[in-house]
Amino acid sequence: MLGDIIGEIFGGLLAGKLRSERLQIYTRMFFGVIGTFLSIAGVVKTATYAAGLPFRLAGMFLFVSLGCFCLFNITLLRKWRWPGRFCLISLPMLFVVRIVFGP
Repeated sequence: MLGDIIGEIFGGLLAGKLRSERLQIYTRMFFGVIGTFLSIAGVVKTATYAAGLPFRLAGMFLFVSLGCFCLFNITLLRKWRWPGRFCLISLPMLFVVRIVFGP
């Protein structure tokens, strides 16, 4: 029974046809808040790595940009483009920092 309820919610999300607007809001806020909290945990975990400072800063920038994207664009339903752009910039920046500064 619980599996049918969860399947109905996620099946409706994927198909884009949830019946209740309130359920859409709650689902969006749930995933946005989870993404924000996981990004905060990623920033804290990355800050404690034994890697060099440039690599830690690039990793923290990745998690901060993902957290901003989850908070602003998903949870608050804003149409801002800068969090998405920062996410797209931060991932290659990790590779560049790794190549330039080494292990």
